[in-house]
Amino acid sequence: MKDTNYVVVKGLPADVVFGDPRKKCAGHGICRVTTLGALVEEGCGCLYTMAFLRLNEFNDTITFSFPVELIHRELRETYFKNNTFLMEEDVSIESSVIKSRAILLKKGIYNVIADDNHLMVTIKFTRKELFRNSGKTTARKEVIGSLLRN
Repeated sequence: MKDTNYVVVKGLPADVVFGDPRKKCAGHGICRVTTLGALVEEGCGCLYTMAFLRLNEFNDTITFSFPVELIHRELRETYFKNNTFLMEEDVSIESSVIKSRAILLKKGIYNVIADDNHLMVTIKFTRKELFRNSGKTTARKEVIGSLLRN
């Protein structure tokens, strides 16, 4: 008999560190996202788990699908309480992790959709600017203009 409760989740596997980047990964939200296995290699003592990432560039959202067998009770009660997920601060995901242009996850309160196999959180993002000058974003035409003048 076919198991109809099993959902196949396609997406890019990654490690997700919980917490607030301003608080050295304490607090709520996502502190950082790395390629799968990178945290083990660096010996991170942070609270993290694996998730599948699905980027939707049409509505500027990214869905994190966390396998429930990797989410222990304390983690679920702390970060997924009442089927909500709190992002206390914006956090970036670098292009090398998502195989796309770098993005900035937006702080906010997001719904958690749970089934028998996954906890899914869909978070809004903005695209990070490609051109920077002394830490400040520079308009593309200004960068190109300065290159042409030199």
